[in-house]
Amino acid sequence: MRVSTIPLRAFSGLPGSRSRRLRAGAGPLWAAVSVAWLLCAPGAGADPAQEAALLSLWARHAADPDDHAGLAAACESFVERYEGAPLTLLARGLQGWHLLKAGQPEAAAQVLERVLEEAGDGPAEGAAGAQLLRAAAADVARSWLTRMDREQVKQALRAYYLRQIAYPESLDAVWSLPEARGGPATDRWGHAWSYRPVGFQGLVGLRGQRYELRSPILGPDSDLQRALARPYGADMAIEPAGTGVGPDRETVRFTRKRADGGRTDLFLRVGTTGDGILFCYRGPRILVLSDRTYWKVFPARD
Repeated sequence: MRVSTIPLRAFSGLPGSRSRRLRAGAGPLWAAVSVAWLLCAPGAGADPAQEAALLSLWARHAADPDDHAGLAAACESFVERYEGAPLTLLARGLQGWHLLKAGQPEAAAQVLERVLEEAGDGPAEGAAGAQLLRAAAADVARSWLTRMDREQVKQALRAYYLRQIAYPESLDAVWSLPEARGGPATDRWGHAWSYRPVGFQGLVGLRGQRYELRSPILGPDSDLQRALARPYGADMAIEPAGTGVGPDRETVRFTRKRADGGRTDLFLRVGTTGDGILFCYRGPRILVLSDRTYWKVFPARD
């Protein structure tokens, strides 16, 4: 399928290189919200018309997720229509994924950097409503930018290997190469890369012919191509099964499909997590969840 190029009229003037300022002091959202109860009552979010427009955009994405050019453009239209609204950060995150799938990593990086710029570095703990959504959007952007940064580190490791016919014992040896100067020494949460050379199983004396390179936050899900090879949100097999649970009527029951075909119930309030999935927004028309890599949007039930 031929993918058309997305016009970059909205991407001009954005930083093409990695922004250290945006990463400074940005800790993982999930560690903070695990001890916070952040409430967002129905109707406390965006206006219903904006939520309806986002739900329509999401329905189009769910119906034809391979229309990367069309959906990237639709996300841009949503952002232009509701400029400055917190839900536009969700649309930008979705747009970044479609641009990556369309083979436009530079445009995707600019969009995701814009998310970090607009979301800011405010902590999740003590936040509510729009700020919680901004913090979740920032983590989604960081996850994809980290995977893209990792590709740069891989290129530097390849340059080292061509000189030494082995990968180094640590990344310190790589940063001295001309090809690696200015390369990303940390992931987008400010953590140093987890790196180690490895050998081939069952073969002796071949250490340094392979390596493992991960973000401490993303772990085994650090590889860009593997993440892009999965259908969007494939690991988030979850759906709402009821609202207004509990005496305060703020808890929502979700069901998640397990690998064995069974289902597990998760009872979440806005700002809490279950199985690595954050319930980050509840409005009059939509519910929004994120696992730091993907979004899920559902129509709200009465």
